Amino acid sequence: MMRSNLTFACVAILATSAATAAPPASNCSDQFNASPINVRYDPLGDQARNYVVVPVTLTGTAYGDTQLHAEFADQELTSPVRIGTHGPIYDLQRSGTVVKPGTGIFDPGFAFHYTFNNNGIAEPISGIQLLIDPGQDVAAGVYGESLDMVYRCQDPQSIYTQSAVLQITVDVPSSLTASLAGGSASGTLDFADFSSLSRSVQVNVYATGPYALSVVSLNAQKMKLADAPAGAAGNANAEIGYTITFNGAAVSTAASAHFARTGVLGAHLPLAVTAESVAGKRAGAYHDTLTLTFTPLATL
Repeated sequence: MMRSNLTFACVAILATSAATAAPPASNCSDQFNASPINVRYDPLGDQARNYVVVPVTLTGTAYGDTQLHAEFADQELTSPVRIGTHGPIYDLQRSGTVVKPGTGIFDPGFAFHYTFNNNGIAEPISGIQLLIDPGQDVAAGVYGESLDMVYRCQDPQSIYTQSAVLQITVDVPSSLTASLAGGSASGTLDFADFSSLSRSVQVNVYATGPYALSVVSLNAQKMKLADAPAGAAGNANAEIGYTITFNGAAVSTAASAHFARTGVLGAHLPLAVTAESVAGKRAGAYHDTLTLTFTPLATL
């Protein structure tokens, strides 16, 4: 009677001032400035559970003791509001109130009372934060947004715009986690008595971008007879060759194979091993060890 088992392990490698145009002269304010925001957002890392919260450093130049009504404006506004066309969904808040970008109608916007009476004084407009929700399924890449400032003073009919006041850049790294079904990092494919020449197991892959799979075999992609008698080791009748597929695609120890992103919800993909015919093979237990390495890629 012949029996065999094939052990293997899954290894996952975890990859991660614009000039502003001068607006028309207003009766209360101009020359808004904001420090650019550059953040990293990894939905498989810390941002799987935690918000990204970044203070927005904004100043405006005051002209007298007056009230300002303002709004960040996105000229390519999407619903929901995203950084870029396909980037993370985000909010802008001031003191806990949402002031997300609009289209210049000041709803939602914010009011600010300048306190300086001297003309030309730059004053900080405090309390504004950028927030990105955790766990969003965003593909790896760099996303950018340029927000204008739309504002008015006492005259509700006089509306002014300053372009590209707040620049936002978000880097979503290509990252990955992988495990066998049930969350284990290793397992065994047991061919028993080879009544079936194929065995498979599900592999859970969570990837923000494309990835490569490489395979290392202890015995050069052959199951070898354990405790083979003298003179039999290395003989064709004391080893059983096999092929490997991952998600239906052939893989081998000769070269890595590339696969598309699965997203933060992941995919359960079959790893299958098919042995050659065991006719004429010596009786006994056969064994090999595979190590699977998943590596995130920037592109396919």
